[in-house]
Amino acid sequence: KQGDDPGELDKQKKEQRERDAAIKVALSVSLSEVFDSYLQARNLKPKSIRDYTNTLKLCFSDWMEQPVRDISRKHVEDRFYHIKKTAGKAQAAKAMRYLSALLNYAKADEIEGERLITENPCDVLKDKKIDRRIAPRTNYLDKPVLRELVEELSRVRHPDYAKKEQRITNLTVADYLVLLLFTGLRRDEAAALEWDRVNLKDKLFVIEDTKNGQTHVVPMSGPVEKMLIARSHAPDRHERWVFPARGGQGPLQEPRYQIYKIGEIIGHQFTSHDLRRTFATLAESYGLDNYAIKRALNHKTQDITETYIQGRAEKMRQWFDAIADEIYWWTYEEPPDLVYPAPPDDDQIYKDYDADTLS
Repeated sequence: KQGDDPGELDKQKKEQRERDAAIKVALSVSLSEVFDSYLQARNLKPKSIRDYTNTLKLCFSDWMEQPVRDISRKHVEDRFYHIKKTAGKAQAAKAMRYLSALLNYAKADEIEGERLITENPCDVLKDKKIDRRIAPRTNYLDKPVLRELVEELSRVRHPDYAKKEQRITNLTVADYLVLLLFTGLRRDEAAALEWDRVNLKDKLFVIEDTKNGQTHVVPMSGPVEKMLIARSHAPDRHERWVFPARGGQGPLQEPRYQIYKIGEIIGHQFTSHDLRRTFATLAESYGLDNYAIKRALNHKTQDITETYIQGRAEKMRQWFDAIADEIYWWTYEEPPDLVYPAPPDDDQIYKDYDADTLS
């Protein structure tokens, strides 16, 4: 009577139900699926991927297969306090930072004109002003500890050092610590240094895979140059890595146990990042301004003109030399030499290095 085909109406209703069901399924995206999509969209370093994966597994394992739409503000708040109680405030703050990044990514997704989620439930922590601040670490090596460390590193290559009852057994780790202390490099950036990025003739080396994405050209101060020359002509020099892993496969991984052993020798435990803070502290002690310290540490700066400045490495050389002198003055109150074997003649040292390759 209404001029409609009942069969056609039933077909349309069925199709609409199927569309609604499909949309419902599509909107039931799990946190695990969001994480996979996030990793595909972001160019994260392997270390960051591992950190994300481990944190999510530790703190949100029961949420990973649930739809992100089911994560409420109340869930987030309760989970924050649970992690804080069981694993500490720092872990809770990091976990929520990672979760918030994933949910912000999910907010941008739209399915059939409908947003996957319309708000980030992690905003409850900000809206309620829940304290997630973590006091930055300020550990650095003061004068007595620095003296002990530099003296120990100075003895490593001495012929009689092997006779010591307590000694650094891994020469690679000792040289790695020299590089950290006298350059302020981040531990992973120093460990992954490759020989084809080292230019002994021009006394500089290049770190390309940096935390802030900016290529870092580092001039060599005296101790670093001596150490790299010694490693360059060592009989067991690795073809690629300046600091190879013990088995020769890949670069050195953070040598926490060896650093712990050195801490026992000098009577003070420290971390590789404490050496970076020590470098910055001594740079300030010498009188370098904030801009110079940031450039030496390869922190991002707001000076857009620095992109056009040529010869930045040579400009920074005086900073690194000054900091090396400051380390020695702090240690000995006069600058001594680190003990390294005499290198071969100059032609042999420089034959494999072309200054143009690093220009």
